[in-house]
Amino acid sequence: MDLLIVLGIPLIGVACGIAFLCGLAIGWKYYWLWLLLAGFSTVPVGGIAMLGAFQGAFNSEPVNLYRTDFFGHLAELLERSEHPVQAAKQMEAEIAAGVWERKCEEFLPPQLPDAVLYVGIVCAIVAFSALRMKNSWKRTAIWFPAWLAAVGLISGWLFCDVRHSATRSHIRMSDNGRTQLLEELPAVLEKSSISGAAAAGIVRNYIQEEYPNVCHSEPASMLLAEISTAVGGESPRK
Repeated sequence: MDLLIVLGIPLIGVACGIAFLCGLAIGWKYYWLWLLLAGFSTVPVGGIAMLGAFQGAFNSEPVNLYRTDFFGHLAELLERSEHPVQAAKQMEAEIAAGVWERKCEEFLPPQLPDAVLYVGIVCAIVAFSALRMKNSWKRTAIWFPAWLAAVGLISGWLFCDVRHSATRSHIRMSDNGRTQLLEELPAVLEKSSISGAAAAGIVRNYIQEEYPNVCHSEPASMLLAEISTAVGGESPRK
């Protein structure tokens, strides 16, 4: 839903703005023509925004970096703690305090400042206002590239903003399995006699494994099963 809002509201606003400016440029009585032009004008802007959405939704690198950092930190806590259960509970406390919510920001692609969008909109209005006047070909050759540059600024801002939002949603989606892991890990560790160093080793080995669709759903049950097997217990999930 967040992605639809991020995509929909700016594109509707851009479409309305372009339609209005097209009307000023070619005359309001040719409403069917400027509506058609407005529709085609949104194609490149919307296409670039959708490209950002796809890149954020299907790029696995930020998710893998976040995942590696998450489990690497868990392994460090397990090694340092006298009792592994304390490490798992500390990790839960960090998540509840929003530490990993803020940590997620480090792995998201950069956004362009809002000033870029505002400058693009202003430049687009100025350029289109100039184009609607009866100018010479020389002036048209100046203002039309200016209009294209303004559309480029708007498209670039949309691309970065949508990619940022889609990447965040991608990481959040894979967080469900990690939440399950931390909910069940203390109970598994309490029943065991495994040392913190041994548990940390299992976690580090787990990070190196390549599981299908790991970027969409963390296979936490596999890690829990490995820990349970290592201590001779039973996996909490079959």
